[in-house]
Amino acid sequence: MRCLLALLAIRAILGLAETCDPQAYEDGNPYGLEQTNDPNIMSKLNEYLVDNLCIKYSDGTEQDMKEQCKDVCIPSQSASEGQAVVSSQSCIFGDNPWYDTSNMTPLLCGADEAFNGLMIKKGYCSCDLPILEFAGEFFIEGLIEADKILEKVICPALKALDVVVAIGMAAIPPPDRAITGGMVAAVRSAKAYKYAHEAQDAAQEWADFFLSGANFAEQAGCGPLIPTKDNLIKKAFTPLVDAPDELVPGGMNYEDLPCPKRGCKGCKGPKCTNGSGNEGGDASRTIIQPALTIGSTVPPQVTTILSKTSSGSLLSTAAMSSIISSSSSMSSTATPSLSCQDLATLDKDEEIVEPEALRRSYPIDLRYHRLEKREPKKGYPCDGMLLASFDYPSTSEWGDHPPTRYGFNKRKSCDDYSSDSPDDDESVKCETEHVLEWQIVWRFFDEMDQLITTKFSHPQPGNTAKLSFCQYWRESWMAKKQPLMEGPSSSPVATPDPAATPEPAATPNPAATPDSKSTPGAAATSDPVATPDPQTRKRKPSDWLASQYPYRTGREEMWLDEMTLLEKNINELVKGRLFNQEKTKDGHYSQIRDKKKMKDLIEGRTKEKRFKNLSLDPADQTRIAIQRLRETIGALRYMQDEKVAKIFADQKNRMGAIIGHIDRELHKTPPVYKDDVEGPPWQEQKLEEKWNAYMDNVFSVAKQRATDYMKLNIGVLKDEWNSDKKKDEFKADSNDDQATKDKKKGLKKTQEQTLALIKKLSDEWDKVKDWPKPKNW
Repeated sequence: MRCLLALLAIRAILGLAETCDPQAYEDGNPYGLEQTNDPNIMSKLNEYLVDNLCIKYSDGTEQDMKEQCKDVCIPSQSASEGQAVVSSQSCIFGDNPWYDTSNMTPLLCGADEAFNGLMIKKGYCSCDLPILEFAGEFFIEGLIEADKILEKVICPALKALDVVVAIGMAAIPPPDRAITGGMVAAVRSAKAYKYAHEAQDAAQEWADFFLSGANFAEQAGCGPLIPTKDNLIKKAFTPLVDAPDELVPGGMNYEDLPCPKRGCKGCKGPKCTNGSGNEGGDASRTIIQPALTIGSTVPPQVTTILSKTSSGSLLSTAAMSSIISSSSSMSSTATPSLSCQDLATLDKDEEIVEPEALRRSYPIDLRYHRLEKREPKKGYPCDGMLLASFDYPSTSEWGDHPPTRYGFNKRKSCDDYSSDSPDDDESVKCETEHVLEWQIVWRFFDEMDQLITTKFSHPQPGNTAKLSFCQYWRESWMAKKQPLMEGPSSSPVATPDPAATPEPAATPNPAATPDSKSTPGAAATSDPVATPDPQTRKRKPSDWLASQYPYRTGREEMWLDEMTLLEKNINELVKGRLFNQEKTKDGHYSQIRDKKKMKDLIEGRTKEKRFKNLSLDPADQTRIAIQRLRETIGALRYMQDEKVAKIFADQKNRMGAIIGHIDRELHKTPPVYKDDVEGPPWQEQKLEEKWNAYMDNVFSVAKQRATDYMKLNIGVLKDEWNSDKKKDEFKADSNDDQATKDKKKGLKKTQEQTLALIKKLSDEWDKVKDWPKPKNW
C-alpha cells in the first residue's frame, strides 16, 4: 500500500535546523546535507526514510490512532498471507510543527499558540515489535543460496544501506524518535557482524556481505548501489554499530544471534557456538537460527507527498491540501477535490502478482533508447518442471531504433482515450512486450495433462509404471539428459519477414556461433530456426520452443522486430491477467480486478488500504474506477493494432508449428538410459492440432473475461450515478438556505460530469469490445 501522504513531517524527525520563516522551512533541504541535493539520492531518501504516517487535528476529530497505525507491525504483504502478530501501536509526533489546514503552512516558533483555526500535525506510527527480523540469515554460507530470500530480505537491506551511506549519521535518529524498517535492517545487520567477528574483521566482512549481495540484488531489480566498499566501511558501518541498541524496536537480543560456522568472535559464552564453531563454550550446544518469516522481512510501505516534483509521479500541494481537508469531513455528498492526474498517482502502486516470473519495469527515456536487461521468461508446467525462454535485449543495444511504444497519450486522464502519440513522461513506465505471453506456452502442457487421459508405459526399459501425459512429457521432452533433435526446414511459419528485420547486422553469423557440442547452456548454443543446419545443428526440445520466442543471446538473435513497449499498467494489470490461464479452486478463471473492490469504489465506500486515512469523496473514488476500466480499453486497443495482431498470429502459428514438429519427429531420437540402453520412442499426440484448439480457447476466454469485467462495472457505474439516491442529494427543497442551495448545485454538477465520464467510457468500450481474431489465425 502506498497512500501518498505528506513528507513534511520528516524534517523534524531528521533534525532540520529550526527556522521561523515558513517559506524557508518549506524550501530548505529537508535532510540538512549537501549531498542530498542529488535528485537520485533524494528519491531514495523520500522512499526509504518514511514509514507509516499518522495525523491528529487540533480539535481531536482524527481517526483513532490504533486504527491509523494498525498495519505498522504487520506489513500488508504478510497480513495477506495470514501472518498473525500481537503488538501495540502508537503515533510519535516528536517536534513536528502544527500546520494550518487551509493552506498547509507550517506554524513555527509559537505561531500555533495564537492561531485560531483548524490545525493538523503529522507523526509516524511506531510498533513495539521489530519490523525486520532477518539477522539470522546473515550467515548463510554461499550467497548463491540467498536468492531464495532475496526479494524479501536482501533487497530491502541493500536499499536501506544505500540510504545510510548517502546521508551518514544524519540518517540515524535518536532512540526516542521513530525508526523505519529499512534502518532497523541496516542497524541490526551491522551490530550482528560486529558481534560475530573480530573488530578488525567485522567491517570488512559486513561490507563484503553487502557488496557480494549487490549483484543478486541488481539482477532482481533492486538497482545498483551507490557505495563503494571503502565508503561502506568508513561511512556506514561505524555509525550503525554505534547507534544505541534501543534504537531497534525490541532491542538487540545478542544471545539469539546465530554465528558463522567457525564460531562467534564477539563473545565467549556457550551460545557463541554454531556448527563447528567453538569459542570456549559447550560445543554440543548449538544456536538455533531464528525462523525467517515473510512478515518479519518486509519493511512497511512508504508514504510520501512532495509539493514540488519534475517527475509528475507525486501529488501536488493542492492535492495534498484537498486530501487533508477532506479527511476532516466524512460526508458522502462531498464534491470531487482531486484531479485525475492526482487520482492516478494515488492508485499507481498496486502490488502486482504475476502468473509468471516478475518483470522488471523502467521509465521510458528516449534520450538513451534502451531496454533494461531482462531475465528469461520462466514457467513451471507439469508439477514444477522449469520451461524458460531465452534472454532478450540488454542495455544499450537498440541504438536509434527502439521498439514501437504503445499506451495512452495521457496516461493519467479520465476521459482522453487517444493513443496515437503515447505519453513519454519520465514517470510513465513501460515494459518490453512479446505479445504472446510465455505463460500461454507453458500452461499448454498443463492443459494437455487434463485433456489427454491415456496412461502411457514408462519409456525406461524394465519400468512397469504407468504415466500420465505430464509424467510422460517430462520423461520424454524434459529428461535430465534431454534428447538433441534436428529442427524443421525453413518455412513461411519459421522464417521471419526479411523486410521486417531491423538491420542486416542483427543476423547471426554462423561462423561465429559456438558449436553446440562444446558450448554449455541453451542460450549459448541456440541458432535461429530460419537457418538451421540439419547436419550439425541440433537442439533440445525445450530450446526449440524457446527459439520461436523473440530473443537475443550472445551473438544470436531472432524475432526482435516483434518486440514492443507497452505501458506498464496496461500490460501487467490487464493484458497479463486477460491471458492468465490459471483457474481458481472452484474452476473459474481469475478476475481482472476484484469484483467487490471495484463495486465499493464505484459506490464511494472503498476500504482499500492504499486509500487509508484519505477519506476520498465518492466522485473521486468513481473516477479511480473509471481509470482502471480505461486500462482494459487500452489493452484491447493494443491487441487490435494491425501490427500487434499480426505478431500475435505469427507467434501463435510459429509456436504451434514447433510443438507439432517436436511431437512428430521426436520418435527419431529415442530416450537413452543407463549403459546407453534405448527406451521406446515418443508416441505422437497430435499436439499441433491441440495447440490450435487451445489457442482458440485462450483467445475466447480473454475476450469474454474483458467483456464480463467491463459490462459488469459499466452497469454498476450507470446504476449508481443514475440512481434516485444520487438525484435526491441535490433535490430542491423550499426550506433550503443559500448555502444548501449552493452545495446542491455543486452536487448536481458533479453528477453531470461523472455521467459524462461514464458515457465516454461506455462509448470507447463499444469501439473495441468486438475484438476479432487476428488474420491468418
